[in-house]
Amino acid sequence: MSDSAGPWMRDTLYYEGLQASQTGDWTKAEQAFAKLLERYPNQAQARAEIEPLLEDARMRAGLDRMYSGKVAKTRRKPLPIGRVLLSALVLVLVAGVAYLAVNTGAPRPVEGQVVDAEATVQAQRGGLLQQARSAVAAGEYAKAIALLQELVSRFPLDEEVKQVLQWANQRWQLANLYQRAGSLLHDEDWSGAITVLEDIQDQDPNYRDVASLLEQARLADSMAGVWQEAQDLYSEGKWAEAAVGFEDIRRTSPNYRRDEVSDRLYHSYMSLGLEAVDGARGEAEPLAQAATWFTQALTYRPGDARATNERRLAQTFL
Repeated sequence: MSDSAGPWMRDTLYYEGLQASQTGDWTKAEQAFAKLLERYPNQAQARAEIEPLLEDARMRAGLDRMYSGKVAKTRRKPLPIGRVLLSALVLVLVAGVAYLAVNTGAPRPVEGQVVDAEATVQAQRGGLLQQARSAVAAGEYAKAIALLQELVSRFPLDEEVKQVLQWANQRWQLANLYQRAGSLLHDEDWSGAITVLEDIQDQDPNYRDVASLLEQARLADSMAGVWQEAQDLYSEGKWAEAAVGFEDIRRTSPNYRRDEVSDRLYHSYMSLGLEAVDGARGEAEPLAQAATWFTQALTYRPGDARATNERRLAQTFL
């Protein structure tokens, strides 16, 4: 049972946001995810999957604006020539000190280098987090969980990473339960399928087509009892009672054991017709009823030669 993605995952804004995130255009990504969230305001699953992407893009866009503002501020006023010369002299002295530090002991990091290193680490974290979210959206749960486990090992105190990992594990478990429910439905294990589908619905009421599958499984489960009762009557040769049961199934759930129900009804009506002919003893009423039974049998096997011949014989005698 494949991952039928929500409508927001097929929206062009969703892929526009993902592409902008991959290229580092966080402002564009923020705008795309914000508009996407506005399109699906009342869908809990949409909010659960879009809001983390929007928050991450918003944070990264804010950092970009903050750093770009600082760079622009430092370039606002050019330094005088004297300051330039003085700065050059200071740089020469710093280079000399750095040379001595390299040859005499461990270097001391410059403040600017610490900021750059931290920004690089955060950028890597954001990139991996985005990759994990995209992998979950694509149904690549093993890849997403591996990425998130790596992030947890690198950022053990990062609550956001832990929450995303928990969310990815939940989606993975739901996907496994959904596949399990599909196998049970295929095997016509209705009670087992109902149990699994109810478990999925408890965790996520809007998960894929679970509500529809649950309704079908419950109907099939109720029909199973009617089928068994009609089948028992059929095995005992109680054709009229069996036909009533099979007709009830056909009317209530037309697709339930469709071919088998039609086959049982054909044989039930044929048997009723033949019994009426055998017991007619030349009387018209039983033969008229027999012709009606043969007509009913033809409803479920149109053009059947035996039913057609028996009906013609009964009508000819009448």
